Amino acid sequence: MIGVNPTKLKTYNIIKTVEGTESEPVNYLDLYEFNYGETNVIRDDDLPPIEQRIAHIVLPQGGGGGAQTSNTKLVRIAPTSITTIFNGTGIFLRFFYSCYDNSGEPYEGTYSLRNSNNIELLHDTVNSGASNEVISGWPSDKADGIKYNDGYVSINVEPYCRLGMNTFNLIMTTGTNETLYRQYTVDIKELRLESSAPETLITNTNATAELPYTPFGALEKYLHVFVDNTEIDSVRLSATNTGNELIYTIPAQAQGHHKVKFYLSTEING
Repeated sequence: MIGVNPTKLKTYNIIKTVEGTESEPVNYLDLYEFNYGETNVIRDDDLPPIEQRIAHIVLPQGGGGGAQTSNTKLVRIAPTSITTIFNGTGIFLRFFYSCYDNSGEPYEGTYSLRNSNNIELLHDTVNSGASNEVISGWPSDKADGIKYNDGYVSINVEPYCRLGMNTFNLIMTTGTNETLYRQYTVDIKELRLESSAPETLITNTNATAELPYTPFGALEKYLHVFVDNTEIDSVRLSATNTGNELIYTIPAQAQGHHKVKFYLSTEING
């Protein structure tokens, strides 16, 4: 089949293609319709790239069979759009979940965390939090990365991030057969420093020393210079100063051995 440019369709049934066979229709939200002339079937692999559609929510077939919900919450807790660098301390996505039926019975949920290609990265069950919980940010008494039983959840996504923009889709299936969807973005910036200077540099007494260095990272940053464990300078580098070799001149030092150290720092989400 040869498709033409898609037109937006509010709701449509998709025939999923699995190993060349057709399975049962699966409902998606807000997809795109292709016009194939006399053929009205849309196959999943004919759809636009997944980042161009909201095809991450799978709705229950036949309206489900659970109790009706009187109170369901899935609240993203800030920050939901994160800009950071790799630092090994974790990058955490936070949310709060609660679900009760009309009789006040709580229901746990099951979340699926997926990337922009709809690949599942993590899944787990979540106990319902209090229905009257007021969400004002991440509680100060809770550590990230620990599973709590009161509806608060934080997920470390650093192992699943790469340089650049990362999109994460959170799909929560409640015990009352509802499906809720939230999205987070994590923008990973590059920040590193290289130098072609030799490990040992010999200069004349009272002479300056020129040390080459190459900063990487398209963001404002600072070069910190230390001599003998004392910071002697902090040089502001613009976002355009990335990938190009620069020279830093070390002031003349007294006779003897001296240890020089450089590092880069930046302020993000400040």
